[in-house]
This record gives sequence, structure tokens and C-alpha cells, in this order.
Amino acid sequence: MRSISPTAPPPPFTSKTRGRCHQSCPRAVPITVPGVRACEMSDPAKKKQRVDDASDGGSEPSVNPHTGRVYTPKYYEILAKRKDLPVWQQQAEFTEALHNNQTLILVGETGSGKTTQVPQFVVEAGYTAGGKMCVCTQPRRVAAMSVAKRVADEMDVKIGDEVGYSIRFEELTSQKTFLKYSTDGM
Repeated sequence: MRSISPTAPPPPFTSKTRGRCHQSCPRAVPITVPGVRACEMSDPAKKKQRVDDASDGGSEPSVNPHTGRVYTPKYYEILAKRKDLPVWQQQAEFTEALHNNQTLILVGETGSGKTTQVPQFVVEAGYTAGGKMCVCTQPRRVAAMSVAKRVADEMDVKIGDEVGYSIRFEELTSQKTFLKYSTDGM
């Protein structure tokens, strides 16, 4: 993983066409996928193919790397639905953009997978290794709780262990938590 200095200038803008997804992003080049756009400061033509960690040449791994347990049938049902989300096709491109840039701005329609999938991409890319945590803020208590439960189900882990939430007057996390959903004030 590349370390980024907080005072380092952003990488040079290399694209000849300037795309804007919103007014405060003047140098952004949108990554195009139906329903999702992620702004990045580098050339979007540099796409990496997604490499599966499966050992049998293409099928999904059968053991959950977070728990060491065999995936449940429910995991595979949810995984099939996850693969239909617009953001799923952009996983490798998002991971590369995250690695190459200090700041990313994601813009996508409701239901495109920004809240549930992108934090999982961050985890899968290894950014939570070594005791680090990915925190995703939510505007409402119920949203933080329900999204944490949904993501725990998608990752086939127990809510409160690897995936948890922190809201006013209530916290459901543990020492193993690497992905937390939280309200803004927390």
C-alpha cells in the first residue's frame, strides 16, 4: 500500500476531456457505469481487471476470510444480488482510484450500492488490515443500524463482531470490528 503525505499535491490531471459530476469537482473525470459515477483525479482509461482470490480458478472461495467458517447458502444468494448492482462492475476501478488518490467523490443514484458495497470494497482491498477500521457515516440512527445489519449479512459475519454500528446511546462493536456504520455525531 502506498503512503500518502497530507501535504502532497494531487496527481496531475491527464485526461484531455474534462467531465464534471458536480460543481465543486472541477478537475474530475467521471467513471461511467449506469447509476454510479466516481470522480477521480487520474486517467480513467487505466482499468484493472478484477482478480478473484478463489483457488479453483474462477469460482467463489468457500471459506469466509473474516471468520474462518464456511460460507452459508444465504451468503451465495445475497452475493448473486450484489453482482447485479451497478457499482459491482466498478470494484477494480474504484480500488485502483482509491489507491492512487487522496480524495474520491462518489456520486450515484439511490440503490446503486454506495453505502453497502463501497465500504466492503475498502475492506477487500486491505485498507482495514492491522487493526484499522472503515467508518461509514449515516444521517439517521435507523439507517446506521439497518445498513450495518445488511452488510453483516452480505459479508456472512455476525453483527457486532466484524461489522458493527455506533449511534447515540448505543454501540454494537467489538475488538474484531473493522467496518462500522455510525451517525454523524459519533
